[in-house]
Amino acid sequence: FSIYSSPVAGTISTCTDADFRERYGIKLDKTNLAELGLSAKAGVNYTKIENLKIISTVGIFTPYSWGEKMERRRFGNFDVDWDFAISYQFLKVLNVTLRTSLKYYPGVLIADKEGTMAERVQFKSILGLGVGYSF
Repeated sequence: FSIYSSPVAGTISTCTDADFRERYGIKLDKTNLAELGLSAKAGVNYTKIENLKIISTVGIFTPYSWGEKMERRRFGNFDVDWDFAISYQFLKVLNVTLRTSLKYYPGVLIADKEGTMAERVQFKSILGLGVGYSF
C-alpha cells in the first residue's frame, strides 16, 4: 500500500481544436488551461496468492480556484483517475490480464447519443492474453 499527497500540484490541459475548447473548459482565445491545486495518490499491490497480481491506483486533483473562471472547475470538485489490473499466470508461460481505467473530470463535457453535453465518467477496459518465456 502506498499513499502520496501534494498540497501544491499543477495540471495543464491543451486543446488546439477551437471546436473542442469549450468542452474542456478552455477559453476560446487560448489553447491551454493551467491550474494549481491539491493532489493525492494511493495504490495497492496485492500478491499474496501465488501467480495472482492485483494492482489498483487512484489519483485525485482539485484546483485552488473558487469558481471565478468556471463553476465546474472549483476547489472541492475532484478529477479522478482510477486504474485497476488483475493478472493471473498459468503454466509459467501464459498470462491473462484484465485492466480497467476510470476517468472523471468535472468541467469536461461529453456528448451522449442524443448530443446532450454533460460531465460523464469515462471508462475503458482491456482483456489481454500473453505468452512469455524467461531465459
